[in-house]
Amino acid sequence: MAHPKSKMVVILLLTLTVLTTQAQIFFLSQTSICNQECEYVYNPVCGNDGYTYPNLCFFQRARCQNIFLRVARNSPCIDPDPCTYVCDRSSKPVCGTDGKTYSNPCVLMYFSCYNRDRTLVRRHNGPCVVEGPCPTSCSSNKAPVCGSDGRTYTNQCFLNLEGCAGRRVTLAKDGPCTVCRETCTREYLPVCGTDGVTYSNQCVLDNTACKGHRVTKDYAGPCNLVQQKPQRPCDIPCSFIYDPVCGSDGKTYNNDCNLKSETCRDPSIFKVSNGACDSTSGGSSTTGGSSASGGFSPSGGSSASGGFSPSGGSSTSGSSSGCVQECAFTYSPVCGSDRVTYSNSCSFSNAVCRDRTLTKLYDGPCR
Repeated sequence: MAHPKSKMVVILLLTLTVLTTQAQIFFLSQTSICNQECEYVYNPVCGNDGYTYPNLCFFQRARCQNIFLRVARNSPCIDPDPCTYVCDRSSKPVCGTDGKTYSNPCVLMYFSCYNRDRTLVRRHNGPCVVEGPCPTSCSSNKAPVCGSDGRTYTNQCFLNLEGCAGRRVTLAKDGPCTVCRETCTREYLPVCGTDGVTYSNQCVLDNTACKGHRVTKDYAGPCNLVQQKPQRPCDIPCSFIYDPVCGSDGKTYNNDCNLKSETCRDPSIFKVSNGACDSTSGGSSTTGGSSASGGFSPSGGSSASGGFSPSGGSSTSGSSSGCVQECAFTYSPVCGSDRVTYSNSCSFSNAVCRDRTLTKLYDGPCR
């Protein structure tokens, strides 16, 4: 049987605990945290009581009534939430029938469920017009917004306060404002904007775009002037497909692309016919340029230019028929000790067969 004095001690301790808890709740209720005006934005937190709060501000206000309340996770509680709205954080403000501005229609419906207030519906699109005295304080939640005056506000509430004070400030965009340059040099290097306006230099155009005007650089120089397009380079990348054509210069080109590349350099050259040039007319084979360029030649082993020949022969004089072997149309160049680029190892082997002093320097075209 417990001693009467022990019972008295336990009762006294319990009484002190209750009084202390009530005192703490009373103290918290007098602080600015418990009296703060919360924004109606959806950024849910889960309390250790298993309840999902719309955002940290609402959680802090609830904690004023329960000092043992802690944040369990910065997301909705795992247990099914009676308010099953999954809202994004986009800014499409609407005014509720309770006179409060909600960040978007979904958030309004969520708070209607959260407050168990079916009468809460949308009054109109856009923020509510502040009537009567302006709110005296805003929460410290950091959700920066950019005002139409170019200033960044801590959150929507602070922006509304500014508008309530008599200034015509509206929401320009979510997030902080872009910092624009205050001044630009007077250097005249005109650029034409996509809006058809000539800006004195790039800085002036960038500043205009920074302030919300949708414009980018169209081209350098004043607008309404004919642009000089850069001259097309003649080094056209061509495939190694052998589909010969004959040029007006009497040369056979591997394909149309090689001929066009040469025509770019010398406009007097044009295509005479499809197929290789007639050898009796003294025509030569080339890849689009001269055969000394180390290109791809339809004759097959190694030419003096390192050309590629399907017959495996060599255009070098004094070739031996015993060294001929069939070579594939594969371009995998090797550089010989004679500083000639061979189309592949097979072509190089044909050349070595004719000249035993020839060795391979390295894989890849000669440099």
